[in-house]
Order: sequence, then structure tokens, then C-alpha cells
Amino acid sequence: MKKSNNTYGSIALCESWAEHIGRTFTDKTYGLNNTIGIAGISSYEEWLEKQRNESDNHHIPIGYYHDLIDGVDLTEVANDFSDLSDSDEIIVDGISGITNQQMFSLLNPNITSIIDFNNALISSGYLQGSNTQSALNNLFSSY
Repeated sequence: MKKSNNTYGSIALCESWAEHIGRTFTDKTYGLNNTIGIAGISSYEEWLEKQRNESDNHHIPIGYYHDLIDGVDLTEVANDFSDLSDSDEIIVDGISGITNQQMFSLLNPNITSIIDFNNALISSGYLQGSNTQSALNNLFSSY
């Protein structure tokens, strides 16, 4: 995820947040069948744990926000959204407990890319305990 001088970063940030928050609330409201509807997947969280990015150019990190929230502390193999059989991508997820409200509070006109968002999270004070800057950077670099 490279920051550029064009609108690419803003689009990636907006689309990724919209994807995360839309699917999260759809799942909370209507359940799995309305969230993803993929055979063999038993929960929205299971689906997210197996995702890396929505498209082959890796500009929308679908699972990044969820990985900031979840209590799953493991190194896992993730799949590309377009090919659920491809398992060559490793996501190092050692972060948990960040809330949607905390993440949303970081979104302002100065945050124009996923990189800006990650840097804002580092300086926010939300990283505490085992949620270290190093663990956050490992997760971020996985995407």
C-alpha cells in the first residue's frame, strides 16, 4: 500500500472503511447468509480471517479493520478475495481490542490513505498492553 499524490489513497481508505463497516453491521443485523453467502464458511469472522484484499491490485484491505478488533492472535494464511484456494499470503495478526468507534474517530480530512490511518492509530494512544507499535506494523505490513 503505497501513498501517492493522487486520490488513490483516499479511495482505498473510503472503500475499505465502507466495506468493513457495511459488512460488519449487515452481519450483526441479518446474519451470515446476507453478509457473504459463501458455501463452506460458517461465520463472517471465519470469512474475514481468510481474506487479504478485495482485488488483485491489493488496494482494499478488507480484513485489516477486523484484525484490529478481533481476539485472534495468530499468524495465519490468508486468501485473496478472488481465489479462495490461493493460500500463499501470510497475515501476522497480533492486535486486538481496537473498537469501530476508536477507528472512526481517527478518520478526518488529514487522513487521506491507509498509511495515514495506520500512523494516526500509532499516535492515538489506543495501542496499549500487547497492542504495540511493532505488532501494529507487522499486521499493517501483512496487507
